[in-house]
Amino acid sequence: MAVTEFGRHALAVDGVEARLRISKSLELLSYLSSRSGRAADRREVLAALFARDDRSTRAYLRQAVHQLNLALPAQLGLVVEQNRLALAEEVVRGCQSLRFEADLAHTHRLVGRERLSAIEAAVARHEGDYLPDRTSEWVEERRRTLAQQTTDALSSAAELALHLHQYGDAVRLSDRVTASDPLREVAWRVRMRAANALGDDDGVLTAFLGCEAALARIDATPSPSTRKLLKQLQR
Repeated sequence: MAVTEFGRHALAVDGVEARLRISKSLELLSYLSSRSGRAADRREVLAALFARDDRSTRAYLRQAVHQLNLALPAQLGLVVEQNRLALAEEVVRGCQSLRFEADLAHTHRLVGRERLSAIEAAVARHEGDYLPDRTSEWVEERRRTLAQQTTDALSSAAELALHLHQYGDAVRLSDRVTASDPLREVAWRVRMRAANALGDDDGVLTAFLGCEAALARIDATPSPSTRKLLKQLQR
């Protein structure tokens, strides 16, 4: 059982991709997997998937549930009890976004180069936008959360690479961080330190100016610590 959620959205059972007639069936699966307890009241589901609760959306939801249960093994079907919908734990474990979060959690138990490699591997295994063909509000929120987790992990990896004297990796990783979150000053400082360690004086200044330009978009300026670092590195 595997639910692909990054780059594309698909359900595979025993290695065979399921052909679901209703796309909301897959969205329902991913929505429930993202919820605490892997369950939600019918009213919550209707609000998340359709942004309204009326006769037509209730009928559509019934069809989405039916189609999903046709695709899932009988023992793993969606449980519907007293207007509450819940996923079986085995289905939840197959969801890519949850595997990604578990992979990132595992990296916190590692140290040094092992941790650095594990972070990069986790991010590489789950490349792409979350549910790229979905625009529901809950999807947008979940997408932002997962993107933030990715950026946090890469920022941590960049700092770790700098600490390990892997300066080329620190440059590469900090560039990825600032590309997705240009307001993250700590990543610009890592970039500056790594460039300095590589003897790239122009790179130090370029990183500072990049930070300055990014912050200017929100009418802010680099912090005193970033300015102090520039002076230190330019001596």
